[in-house]
Amino acid sequence: MMFSIVIPLYNKEAYIVPTLKSVLAQTYQDFEIIVINDGSSDGSVQAASSLHDSRIRIITQPNGGVSSARNRGITEAHHELIAFLDADDFWDPDYLSSVFELYRQYPDCAVYAHNYRIMKTESFYHTPIIRGLPENFDRGIVINYFQIAAQSDPLLCSSTIVIKRAALNEIGKFPVGIRAGEDLLTWATLASRFDIAYTIRPKVTINRLGEEISSSPRKPDEHNLVGESLRALLDKGEKSRIHGLESYIAFWHKIRLSIFLRLGARQMAREEYHRMGEFAHRNLKYFIYGFLVYSPEILLIPFTRSVLMLNQLRRKLLSRSAQS
Repeated sequence: MMFSIVIPLYNKEAYIVPTLKSVLAQTYQDFEIIVINDGSSDGSVQAASSLHDSRIRIITQPNGGVSSARNRGITEAHHELIAFLDADDFWDPDYLSSVFELYRQYPDCAVYAHNYRIMKTESFYHTPIIRGLPENFDRGIVINYFQIAAQSDPLLCSSTIVIKRAALNEIGKFPVGIRAGEDLLTWATLASRFDIAYTIRPKVTINRLGEEISSSPRKPDEHNLVGESLRALLDKGEKSRIHGLESYIAFWHKIRLSIFLRLGARQMAREEYHRMGEFAHRNLKYFIYGFLVYSPEILLIPFTRSVLMLNQLRRKLLSRSAQS
């Protein structure tokens, strides 16, 4: 079995060579690499071209966004199993061999994925918090994707996932025209139709160097196409596969609510709160968010400062723990 590896590339000159080298260093060597240069304006293409391997193809297109680049890679791919890797992330040397073992063990699944680690600094990594898997879970078929996704860090990421071409074609590939959440929508659509084989063993490094909690987030799309599409899955998805989807929809609106709050867009945050309320359990967290969106802004200043201080303290403690 050969893999087609799709790497969207947009202004990642500093990282694309180490990313490609992490692929070339795989113990499983049956693959092709399709780099889709999505209109880079730096030296990304020259950097990628410096590696001379006949399995690497570089295809250039005008900038159309990450979904457009991934879709072009799917179209250009020669093989049934399509792996995705962002141009600044890295695979462990045995990543593909581990995915191949998942494929051999669960051939009827359409999606194969690994856990991952997040690199915050050169010396500090942490693994995501995943809740809802069976106790002592090592590998297997995920039977409650939406329940897990609604209470965890992302179970699936674009650099940790391999998907059968037929499944991607059936769902219409990646949605184009969405600035944020296009990958989450893709995973949700896949989960509503197909089985997912997953292992808790981290084999991928997600590069988050330089990201800060205090940095301003990107403003969400005002037209919430992701939310609308998730709601549509309630009617389109297979009933046995979408248990917990309501909680996941509430979780999506909570993400948007939180971003709008950080940006000071309180009216947009209130709208998201009401949409969240259509699906959320009326628990303590729900009422805390109600306090945040409706309280006078002057009351939120000390609360926000306290949260930031606690987050900074938590990061320092985690960093010390990782280094000890």
